[in-house]
Amino acid sequence: MKRIPLKSVTKVEKALYPAHRWRDLHDFDQISVWQPEYGYVAPDGVTVIPEHYDFARSSSVLAAIPGTPFYASDEYNHRVARMDVKEDGSLENLVHFTNVGEFGSAVGDDGRVYVADGYIYVFDGEGKHLQTISVPERPTSLAIGGKKKNELYIAARSSLYRYIIHD
Repeated sequence: MKRIPLKSVTKVEKALYPAHRWRDLHDFDQISVWQPEYGYVAPDGVTVIPEHYDFARSSSVLAAIPGTPFYASDEYNHRVARMDVKEDGSLENLVHFTNVGEFGSAVGDDGRVYVADGYIYVFDGEGKHLQTISVPERPTSLAIGGKKKNELYIAARSSLYRYIIHD
């Protein structure tokens, strides 16, 4: 993919960001909403990948969809931040969502937020803790899938797990 100025992209349907960041300079809040000047456009022409060096150490990426909340983990401080996604795919209005969060997260169609931090913590859209899911290995990346979007896929160090979240 060719490196381009992000301001030259006219239509953005999603932007890809690291699912988690280790910021021992304590600048997670600032760097998460910082918009780099350059990035990449995927072959579909509507997915942008802003140029962030954090991609090199993140175990997964998450899609930021304009108009929907985006959740990312502050790995150093073990917390999750929620941000708004602007029309150009950039992030703004960061608020601390919950005080757990190490690696990935996923959001179900029902608005529930699944957060990996040793266990999988489940929250409603307002940050109220609903459930804790235990898995045999430390989870790193999460994804919602299945025909009914009712399956939580959990990547760990040596295994992939599936958890049915509702019928």
